[in-house]
Amino acid sequence: MPSEPLRILLLDDDAMVRNVLARQIGRLGWGVVAVASAQEAYRAHRPGLFTALLADVDLGGGEDGIAVAQKLLEREPGLRVVMMSGEPGNAVRAQERGLGKLFNKPFDLGEIADLMGRLAREARAAHTSGWE
Repeated sequence: MPSEPLRILLLDDDAMVRNVLARQIGRLGWGVVAVASAQEAYRAHRPGLFTALLADVDLGGGEDGIAVAQKLLEREPGLRVVMMSGEPGNAVRAQERGLGKLFNKPFDLGEIADLMGRLAREARAAHTSGWE
């Protein structure tokens, strides 16, 4: 039986960052849905559709990425979440809300490949063990 396709919901309000990340992650074999706002993320998300969420903390206007991640986790507790930010203080905010480690901006494309490889391994391990 083939493994489930790997899909990520990418949330970043900066079009340049969003486009570079979407292109790079797509080259790594992932399906990517890239959105610019909290509302777009809520419309795009369907439980079971995405392997992971990669969200910027600081979004222009409205809710921040932490709030989006928390709401999506309420809908889908098994969703893998990685937050990203260029502000060091956001790491503490993400950890305080149970969102784990923050991916620091700026990053290089090798770091993205490492992150996506780790997420893929976690997803496949969860799928084969029945823990999802």
